[in-house]
Amino acid sequence: MIFITILFFNCNTTKELKSTWNGKTRTELIKTLGFPNIITENNDNEKTITYVNRKRRPSGYGPGKFAVIVTKKTFYINKFDVIYHVEKKIETLL
Repeated sequence: MIFITILFFNCNTTKELKSTWNGKTRTELIKTLGFPNIITENNDNEKTITYVNRKRRPSGYGPGKFAVIVTKKTFYINKFDVIYHVEKKIETLL
């Protein structure tokens, strides 16, 4: 049940990210979210910008046991510096 809730929440958040950022520029993205963790560029001058956030939370497996929640937001930017696709992935590391 918890897993399904996380997937549903992740889908809603991804839709919100897409509606907020698709069509915006790379400059607007960096001004708003700051400098990214990862930037890659292909031969067609398209860029991928990724922001990574890590949070430590109690895992529920006993006292002193923690999980790390890793959230990755990846923005795909065309050669005109306009965002055309956004992905968000959430991973739990035990």
